[in-house]
Amino acid sequence: MKFFLLIFISTLMFLVARVDAQDLDAQSVNELKQSFIDSYGPDQNLVSGIRYYNLHAQYAGHKFFQDDKFVKGKLYLESGIYDDVLLKYNLYGQQLIIQIHFKDGTHTEIIVTDSRLKGFELEQRSFKKLYFPQTDTLLFQLIGDGDPVCYYHWTIEVIPNSTGLQSVYEFSKMKRKSYVLTGSTLHSFRGARSFAKVFPAHRPQVMSYIRKEKIRLRKANDGQMKGLILHCTNLLNTGENR
Repeated sequence: MKFFLLIFISTLMFLVARVDAQDLDAQSVNELKQSFIDSYGPDQNLVSGIRYYNLHAQYAGHKFFQDDKFVKGKLYLESGIYDDVLLKYNLYGQQLIIQIHFKDGTHTEIIVTDSRLKGFELEQRSFKKLYFPQTDTLLFQLIGDGDPVCYYHWTIEVIPNSTGLQSVYEFSKMKRKSYVLTGSTLHSFRGARSFAKVFPAHRPQVMSYIRKEKIRLRKANDGQMKGLILHCTNLLNTGENR
């Protein structure tokens, strides 16, 4: 593959030399890049990583976010943004896996190199790799885009199999740790009381909204949390008090 990449670079340099007084425009570069991909395979920046093997095939259940299937999403790498990439999020290993299809009909599955991963979008959810002193560097699901913002960190554990099936172990249900970032401070929360404490000046209004909308914070869906975060944003912006 390095040989093919060398061909691509050499061809690009040759075309630049032939342009004379005109610069090689972005469209020409993109056409050349697409021609290379069509001839030799996907973007080499995209496929750089370790091949994925399922080491837990005998375990009951699965270890992926939502479903054990690849779905089209958006991938954010240091080298750029990639649309319509087939993605699957391994919660047990905290790895993002992509599926690459080749022109000959074959495909491979690759673990995205952690140091190159910035974030991704999967099933209308946004994930971003972030660092906080309380959590170290983790992948978080984001809910909201202002101040405050809700962050979820999702995990799955391996537990002894209690179903009586042949496999000894099984994967647990998805678990999440919940946080709210307001200003520059990250707060963890579990239920309504710990969430409302993040907003001491507006605590009664926050609790009133939670009760009115019948939100159970530990099991709240994304739509409920978006509404709650928007309500808190409006409270902070208007300065409304008791």
